[in-house]
Amino acid sequence: MKAIVSLNNLDFHGLAILAAAKKFHPGAIAVLPPIYQHAVKRFLDDYKTDFSFQHDGELSWNEVDEIVFVDWEDEKQESLYRSLPASAAKTNFWRTIKATKRGVPITSLIYEIKRKQIPVTAIEATLFALGLYSSTNHLTLPSTTASDADACAYLLEKGADLRVVNDYLQQTPMAEKIASVMSKPVVTVQASQLVDEVWQTLLRSGHSGFPVVDETGALAGVITRMDLAKARQFGMGEAQVTEVMSAPITTLRANDSIDAACAHLAYNQVGRLPVVGDNNEPIGIVTRTDIVRLLYPNKHAVAPSELASYFGKQTFSFLQKIGAFADELQVPVYLVGGLVRDFLLKRPHKDIDLVIEGDGIAFAKQLATAFGGSVRSHESFGTATWVNEQEMDIVTCRKEFYLQKGALPTVRPASIYEDLARRDFSINAMAIQINRSSFGNVLDVFQGKQALIDKHIRILHPLSFIEDPTRLFRAVRFGLRLNFSLSFETLHQATKTGAALHHISAKRLRQELDLLANEGVLLEGFRQLADLHVWTTLFGSPFSKRAWQHLANLQQHGLNDGMFFLLAGAVDCDRLDVASRYALTKQEKHLTEEASLPIWQQMSATSSIGEAHRDLAQISSEIVRFYSEAELPLSPLLRRYAEKRRQLEPLLTGADLLKAGYRPGPSFSQWLLEIECLQLDGRINTKDQALAWIAEKT
Repeated sequence: MKAIVSLNNLDFHGLAILAAAKKFHPGAIAVLPPIYQHAVKRFLDDYKTDFSFQHDGELSWNEVDEIVFVDWEDEKQESLYRSLPASAAKTNFWRTIKATKRGVPITSLIYEIKRKQIPVTAIEATLFALGLYSSTNHLTLPSTTASDADACAYLLEKGADLRVVNDYLQQTPMAEKIASVMSKPVVTVQASQLVDEVWQTLLRSGHSGFPVVDETGALAGVITRMDLAKARQFGMGEAQVTEVMSAPITTLRANDSIDAACAHLAYNQVGRLPVVGDNNEPIGIVTRTDIVRLLYPNKHAVAPSELASYFGKQTFSFLQKIGAFADELQVPVYLVGGLVRDFLLKRPHKDIDLVIEGDGIAFAKQLATAFGGSVRSHESFGTATWVNEQEMDIVTCRKEFYLQKGALPTVRPASIYEDLARRDFSINAMAIQINRSSFGNVLDVFQGKQALIDKHIRILHPLSFIEDPTRLFRAVRFGLRLNFSLSFETLHQATKTGAALHHISAKRLRQELDLLANEGVLLEGFRQLADLHVWTTLFGSPFSKRAWQHLANLQQHGLNDGMFFLLAGAVDCDRLDVASRYALTKQEKHLTEEASLPIWQQMSATSSIGEAHRDLAQISSEIVRFYSEAELPLSPLLRRYAEKRRQLEPLLTGADLLKAGYRPGPSFSQWLLEIECLQLDGRINTKDQALAWIAEKT
């Protein structure tokens, strides 16, 4: 089988050459590369039945025995196609095209088609014209030749539709509508709010300004960080924002072009402009960043075949259905976070998380209506779980801000870019779009893919650990799971977290330790956290060698639990008060109380097993085991005692004493304890001996 291939990021000229080359190799398959321009994708969607192109991921490359390169200067570039078989014969059709030097490459092919009288349909002529016009800027470039103009005339004779050409060539990024790039939803403030109140909102949200709306929701003006700072400087903190906001202001409509937005931004010398609806209500914001993202998208695409291979045919097909359904609702939908990371690493995934720009709960319910299944919603978080062929979590894109260090974040709806920006590490801040129109596009704003290549854990901003100190624990956990290390800057910021660690709630810290334990890396996690000064900060001093041996012993003998590990550090640093803060249950609080008893300092290491039992009979076996694994003089005795106590089968019970005629009283428990002590020391071995001992005492 013969395949014709072109370069990645295919434009109209490349697509025209690909289609024209097939005229000279009619039995070959013209292969679309993994990535092509947006306007090309739109054309292919509109005219897919008129051409027989095949996507790179759909071709059985192992059956290809000959490859024809077009729009391709150097065969070494074939590395762009990961699937090309090395054994296939290769022909560089590009060099043949260039050798004619009649004009742009598509012109050379059109001349050959005309010379050989190869039939051309009207839509093929239109595509060739798209390639010719796009590569010569509508025949206006100085390099345009008479041959190019002649080729254009020939295409018009064959039915090329210049209206179609004009339509698609106008769809440059600058001609796209503002609605496609604006940030939404919009955070607004009320005209009645005070300057100080809005200032606090600005600090919490991280924004540099807000649209101001009146009581009807209509746009009244815009307030910026600089406006607020100046007002506060002049003692106007109690003034309403209407007194210091900018008004009237230039606004945009959703159907305006990006080019128009750029003109307004430049003319008004501002960094952002509000987009308003029919009632002058803010529906979005266009910023310079939004436009730069459009012109220079930091994304690449993955082939559908890769996703199909990873998820399996059934799940992949279902994701395609969800993407197509989302297109009908005009809802952008993405695979996100750890799922994307694991896909790129080819690691197994556990759950499928979808994030949408819009109302996640409403979208989940619409999916259930369309495809069946049930929905469990969590209104306060804007999330839902849709149970159909499998369980999927559907989440609203959101932005987070922290009211104080270590607290749980406050959230609000946001764009996909803001949603990715709130995440912990770059490797978890990627998304794959599954809408049919953009299926497989990877959003990688924070260079997460490069971090995977470098095997680095990288935070997204310098204050990440201060903002949420539990990220220290997650950084260590992901590093151990993936065999990654913290990047230089991340390590530097981690060691500066300091007092912010004290703001982590007991529940959140214990959850992180439980996750380390569940992955079997609690001890190594403790070591790496020590390198980041976590335990020195919390306990006031570093763990000693004895403490680390205690932790190793606990792990070796099955006490691989976060609470016991904290207790070990607390005992070593003489800070059991610190460990008690992290005891969550009544049982754990009791354990910390037992660990604090003076008996552990008072007992003699030379005591007999029975004597130890006399002191420890009322102490839980867990704490006895805990201290038995410590590197203390007492520990060998405790190890022997713990084993003997585990095997102990009491010779007498209270019922035996009643049967023997003794009256119930406090002496019962005293006698039974003493019998156990004597039994552990081997001085009493039978029930009769035990009863005889009691008879002696009475």
